[in-house]
Amino acid sequence: LVFWGRGPERRRLMRRSDPRVSFSEGPVEHVEAALLAASVAGLLLDPRLPYHQLNLPVKTFEYLSAGCPMITTAGTHAGDLVARAGAGIATAYDPPAVAVAIEMLLTDPARASACRERAVALVREHHGWEHRARRILQEVP
Repeated sequence: LVFWGRGPERRRLMRRSDPRVSFSEGPVEHVEAALLAASVAGLLLDPRLPYHQLNLPVKTFEYLSAGCPMITTAGTHAGDLVARAGAGIATAYDPPAVAVAIEMLLTDPARASACRERAVALVREHHGWEHRARRILQEVP
């Protein structure tokens, strides 16, 4: 398991983690390779914060376009998107619930594979640049 980034929980997680867990905040050039090799991508946003209920981080689309089944937080815009598309699991903002979601995806290869396919399709069909360009052209008189 690799945690990527410098979020506010990083130090606490590093102190409590299992030796099989690693942490990285490496150069952005390494993110794509890490995502392509990943079994699961997590984007955990605190749903109590109004900003997290409304925003949709670019990371969401990076993970989905790389075909990573996502684990994200229910009650957030990212969680709603992932759940509707079947591109992963939207779960409670709670460590035991996140652990169950990780285990579900890692122990069910068929489910993870279906999530991967839906993730890529979601970005390609509804959130890629071509889709955005078509939408703009429809809106411009």
